[in-house]
Amino acid sequence: MVEREPQSGRYRLGWRLFELGAVAISRFNIRDCARPHLERVLFETDETVHLCVLDAGEVLYIDKAEPSRSVRMASKIGRLSPAHCSAVGKAMLAHLPERELDEILKQRGLVRMTPTTIVTPADLKAEIEDSP
Repeated sequence: MVEREPQSGRYRLGWRLFELGAVAISRFNIRDCARPHLERVLFETDETVHLCVLDAGEVLYIDKAEPSRSVRMASKIGRLSPAHCSAVGKAMLAHLPERELDEILKQRGLVRMTPTTIVTPADLKAEIEDSP
């Protein structure tokens, strides 16, 4: 499960742990479970729909359903994005307990990505309080 690197002497996760993780994933594939819901929302809105998870203050894009029209939201499966820089990330942050949100803000901070990026905890909290 754990291996020691000969050069550095540091420990790392072993292939057996990877194998066990692959077995667990094969039993429950969140993408397969979510796909009908993504497609239903796509049909109802004709907008790009994402399946994402929040991981330590970042949004991980797991899957998406896109409209057939040429103008649509650009996104990439497997991409990580700071939660405070995206609508989906802000929606997820809005539903966290306040102490969990505060811990994420303390650990990650609010890095400016564009001229309009929210960079203060007070401004972020004010924006996500307006979330449904």
